[in-house]
Amino acid sequence: MGNELNLDKARKQARRAKNRRKRDREKARKASKKKWDIPLKWEWVLIVSMISLIGYKVTVNT
Repeated sequence: MGNELNLDKARKQARRAKNRRKRDREKARKASKKKWDIPLKWEWVLIVSMISLIGYKVTVNT
């Protein structure tokens, strides 16, 4: 009988954890829907910096 109570308790804890993760995901999704929220990606930073460097070298040498 003690094992059955532990299984119920474990199920409740797992359900609570699952619901907490779901609420956190929903909260993060709602928070990320800002109009001007643009994520900074390193690929774009690298591309823009390389284009800027090339443009600088071209204009300085002319």
